[in-house]
Amino acid sequence: ARQRLSSASITTCVGSLSALRLRLAGACEFLELREPLEIVSLVGTISECGKGFHLHAAVSRADGSVVGGHIKGAATVATTAEVILAALPALTFSREVDETTGYLELVIRKAWGARWS
Repeated sequence: ARQRLSSASITTCVGSLSALRLRLAGACEFLELREPLEIVSLVGTISECGKGFHLHAAVSRADGSVVGGHIKGAATVATTAEVILAALPALTFSREVDETTGYLELVIRKAWGARWS
């Protein structure tokens, strides 16, 4: 069933991809992968009902080497991608410009009407 998640985190994922675009650590350019890939890690946050997300992945190639980084754009699932999300309805995630870094950073707030125990 479809749900509008204002905030969620990816707890685990297994599957395979045929295409992926990554930004590697410290790089400005992107690595375009169009080959059989196994997902060995996928982590990140989803905010504002899917409008915002910050995802990092590590994938293995046919030779067993692993590459990882920041996902940029769409990834093409080859056979399956079993993504487990943790919904966090008591929180609201958003992205706001950090004056110090100039980047959109994750801001976590208590959701309207949420009760804390």
